[in-house]
Amino acid sequence: MMSGQGKLGTRSSLLSRLTAGIVVLLLFSSFAIGQKRASDPFATVPVSARSRLVARLKLLIKYQRELQWDKEFDLLSNLFVQGENENKKKFVGTRKRYYRKRFISRLMDFNPRATTGPPALLDGGEWEIHGWGGWRVKGRRVSYDTSVIAVRQRGDWFFSEVSIVTSVGGPPEPCPY
Repeated sequence: MMSGQGKLGTRSSLLSRLTAGIVVLLLFSSFAIGQKRASDPFATVPVSARSRLVARLKLLIKYQRELQWDKEFDLLSNLFVQGENENKKKFVGTRKRYYRKRFISRLMDFNPRATTGPPALLDGGEWEIHGWGGWRVKGRRVSYDTSVIAVRQRGDWFFSEVSIVTSVGGPPEPCPY
C-alpha cells in the first residue's frame, strides 16, 4: 500500500514541476513577444501620424548630416529656434560660424531606439526620440547617446536639432544601445 501512495506522490510532484515549468515557459514566451513588438522605436507614436514623423525625421537627419542648415531650419520647431537663431538667415550664419570653429560636432548617423511621449496627437505635444548617434568629432568618428525632440505644431511634426546627450556641464553620454 505504501508503494502505491509513493508512486502517486511522485506523479503528483512530477505533475507540479511540469505545470510550473509550463507556466515559466509561457511567461518567458509572452515577454519575448512583447519585446518583438517593442522593437519598433516609434510604437508609442499614434499610428495615424507615425509614417509622417519618420519621413520628416529622415529629412532632418539628412539635412543636418549634409550641413544643409537652410533646409534643416524649415523642420525645426519654433520652440527651439529662438534668440539669435530666430530667422533662417541668422540660423544658417550661426551654424556656419559654429561649425567652422568646431563648436558643434557633425552628425553622421542617427538610429532611433525608443520614443516617449503623450498617447494623443495634440498640437504642442512633445515626443523624445532616443537612439544611437554616430558623430564626427575632431576628425574622429564616435558613438554617443543621441536624442531629438519631435513636436506637433500646426498639425505636423517639427523638431529640435539632433543632439548628443550630456549631463549638465558633463561629457557626452556613451551610447547605451
